[in-house]
Amino acid sequence: MSIQYKMNLFLLFIFSSVWADQHVLQDKATSPAQTLTYGKDVILTDDQYQDIMKTLKTVAEGVETFLPIPVITEIAGMIAFCAETQIEDVSDKLKKVEKLITDGFTSMERSLANAVKTLRCDIAHTAYVDKHHDRAVEAEMLLINLVKLGKKALAEFKMECNAKGYVSDVRLLFTKVSKENNFGIMCLADENFSYTAMLNIIRIIKFDAFILSLNALNCQKALNGTIDLDLESSLLGIQHVFAQLIDAQTTRALPGLNNALLTYFHGQQFNSTVNLATQLVAMLNDYNNSRIDYMTGIVSKKARIDEATVIAPGYDRQVLEFKEVGEHSVSVYAANLTTESTRLHRQWLMEHQEMLKKALAMPRMTKYREMCPPAAEIAEELNRNYTMMPYVHVVTTPKTSDFFHYGDERICGYFTFNHSYKDYILNAKRTMTDHIRFRNGITRVPTKCVVHVVIGF
Repeated sequence: MSIQYKMNLFLLFIFSSVWADQHVLQDKATSPAQTLTYGKDVILTDDQYQDIMKTLKTVAEGVETFLPIPVITEIAGMIAFCAETQIEDVSDKLKKVEKLITDGFTSMERSLANAVKTLRCDIAHTAYVDKHHDRAVEAEMLLINLVKLGKKALAEFKMECNAKGYVSDVRLLFTKVSKENNFGIMCLADENFSYTAMLNIIRIIKFDAFILSLNALNCQKALNGTIDLDLESSLLGIQHVFAQLIDAQTTRALPGLNNALLTYFHGQQFNSTVNLATQLVAMLNDYNNSRIDYMTGIVSKKARIDEATVIAPGYDRQVLEFKEVGEHSVSVYAANLTTESTRLHRQWLMEHQEMLKKALAMPRMTKYREMCPPAAEIAEELNRNYTMMPYVHVVTTPKTSDFFHYGDERICGYFTFNHSYKDYILNAKRTMTDHIRFRNGITRVPTKCVVHVVIGF
């Protein structure tokens, strides 16, 4: 296999890791060994270059995936080549590639630093960092020196391999993260099972496993070792741990969000709906992902005329309601983006929304001439007569701006309609422009309310 191919392969992994969007959840990626074919000493074609880039980027981004052993072995082989090279003897072109590689390592470490700093699970995190992450960071620096300095760094690298050991690093990492009360689960619980926290945890473990695997392979090569490192079973075990973390986050996210919001709301006084909404949306974004998405509705109790929620059987576990958040009430609904029912409800509302608005508004114009229509009546009619919508939330307020709605159109629909009526007011001042009728000494004033309708799929 050509030197240039190995350089390109390693470079692509580094930068695909840096490019990885932490809020993207991909399906399990296919191993490059299964999707790519290339000759032993062939210069990469543009198509092969793109295939490798896409494959490695998918593996780097996919939470459930890890680089397969053949790819890690090839990257380790490239580093071993650097370790056997007098750097000053190689071409300027190769030196530039090596600079890009070391810069890529630096960028990857910088992106991981944010994940390390963001996690707030101090006890579990500190214990893990002391035993495994710090070891991986040390190994990373030694590998960078091999790439940058070549043979000049080899003696120190061998000494560290002998002094620190390398054979069991990955196996010990797997053992640590697979225990019942392991770093990942404990930290995820401390973070109330947010999706962002799960990504940060997996990102740290994946980086450590990758670096420690490279270090073990290069130590074995440098010391002419013949010990079975058993990397494949350890890495498969770590990948299984990732699947467990994903399952825990998926199944416990809503109770976790409930705990997070109760803690946040406790004793808080929000001076405006916008201020509350800004903080709440930021928290929801920590839980949104490609499978589950959240929406919220916020109304000031001073502005609210009426409010009602109707939930279809089996969907009650997807709803959070907080009636006493200072001067506001808050509702949260979680929808599964991957189910067929979500798609069907979304499609139905897109096709029938205008008809639905008219069907709800027009009969009530004559039925409720002296009041705003009851929210519960509208919510129950929607749930009963229109394809059994999973979640219906209706709020009536004096103005459109009195209600805040946040949600992805993939999981919910939101619309309003106005209702005009004559309200009775005692002791109102009579003016020429009021167009006020008097009946038995009570003033009737033309009034309007806004009906807000939120439908969760």
